[in-house]
Amino acid sequence: MTVTGYSDPMFNEKVTWSVDGTKPRTPNRPAAAQRSSSAAGSDRPSSGESVRAASRLIMERLPQVKPKAKPKAAPRSSSTVRARPGSPAAVMAAAAAKPAYSAVADKEVELVIDRKAEDVRRSEILTALADMENFDPGQDPRAFHGRAFSALLGEAELPKTVWKSEEKPRKNSPDWLTASEYLDQPEVLQKKVKLLATLLKASHRTLAYTGAGLSVAAGIGMAAVGSKGGAGTGMGVATAGEPTLAHCVMAELNRQNLLHGWVQQNHDGLPQKAGYRQEEINEVHGSWFDPSNPVVKYSGCLRGDLCEDMENQADTADLVIVLGTSLTGLNADQCVTKTAVRSRTGRALGLSIAPRALGSVIISPQKTGSDGQASLRIFAKADDVMLALAKEFGFGPRSIGRSRGVKCSADLFPKQSKVLVPYDKDGRRSTTVQTYWDLSHGQSVRISSFNNLSGANQPQDEKISHKTLGTVTGRDQKSCSISLNIGGVNKRMGIWWLETAMRGGVEYLPVVNVNATEMPQQS
Repeated sequence: MTVTGYSDPMFNEKVTWSVDGTKPRTPNRPAAAQRSSSAAGSDRPSSGESVRAASRLIMERLPQVKPKAKPKAAPRSSSTVRARPGSPAAVMAAAAAKPAYSAVADKEVELVIDRKAEDVRRSEILTALADMENFDPGQDPRAFHGRAFSALLGEAELPKTVWKSEEKPRKNSPDWLTASEYLDQPEVLQKKVKLLATLLKASHRTLAYTGAGLSVAAGIGMAAVGSKGGAGTGMGVATAGEPTLAHCVMAELNRQNLLHGWVQQNHDGLPQKAGYRQEEINEVHGSWFDPSNPVVKYSGCLRGDLCEDMENQADTADLVIVLGTSLTGLNADQCVTKTAVRSRTGRALGLSIAPRALGSVIISPQKTGSDGQASLRIFAKADDVMLALAKEFGFGPRSIGRSRGVKCSADLFPKQSKVLVPYDKDGRRSTTVQTYWDLSHGQSVRISSFNNLSGANQPQDEKISHKTLGTVTGRDQKSCSISLNIGGVNKRMGIWWLETAMRGGVEYLPVVNVNATEMPQQS
């Protein structure tokens, strides 16, 4: 059969390629993965709710976060001056009110969103965005702060330059753009974090879009020029890397139903190691921890269902949070550009149509070519922003990697290697049968028939197909993975896949047992 894919992540050129097996009608994500903030009060499975200890050097400097008591209402006074409803002052005054919290079983806090109030706030922000044009990022200083910030808070002190460079971040960057790095002034950064929290609560659907810069703190190198180096720096293929503080907080945002999807340029599995659910992340460029979705070479093709899902996310996001990417023309950058365009459709374009999205938030020490379209622009390290955000929401210790008994990411996931899962013998999710998924040492396995082995165009996989037999060779706590040898090629699969399979998270398992036996599901 043939599946539509993309011949190169840099362009939108579509080609067709064949895979073994049948392409699903929908992306390899369950209906639950399309959650929106309207389901804020719904229960979620307890899986992955403890976030592993991130970099200990970072953690040691963090204060213990405690939930803040809801402030008492101030007595009314006839002399009180009230801001005009819908004005920028009214929006930010409403945002200053702390949310209510309710305790959960593990003594962490559960954010409770007043959706009706947040929808009113969202409408007010959209009204402000309708009057705000895009900025010239090479000339207009307001591009240092963003359109929503400028509309709601006005002028602010510019960030300071912390690293000067005359080089471009990438060769195809605009001529005016250099790799210089900046840092927001403390008072401005505090305002921006508060506005970020406001946008997250108001958003109907929030998407994360991340690149290599997010994982630099975990020791993984990046391609773009920066103060931490560029191509060839870091650990490269760092399968043993542990999540950063930013990964941990973003996993907590997902658990709190404030982050609903993640399009990941990286291959490192760090979001999942931090507790982010596998079914709610799109590893469109491939993964080091999914044998059925190898890293795609530039000469290869992206997986068709992941491309479709990425395009759907780009078309439906209300807010997109951008971290660690230079935004220099990848096909997946449409997640940012499309959402930003929807935030501007209104009077600023001479149209009567109101904006339909809150737009983009770009978090990076470096400028990007998309800064002028952003609703909020934050110049700081991702870890510092996410720590401040966790404090702003009053999240508990789990969000910053301080869960009791968790020493590494593997401690978050099932210790057993044989689990009962709602999948048939071919690894497809089922509502009628179940099988034992046995990933114990020595078990015979093969890669799922739904795979991108041929599309990825990796030379070592040239002779491997879904019929190639393999063996489970071990379990590695350090890399949080299960080791496999398929047709003489060594591969890894994240331990978190066991937990994902137990809850029926994805449509297809990445590997299946040879001669698996189907059993009826219990009603």
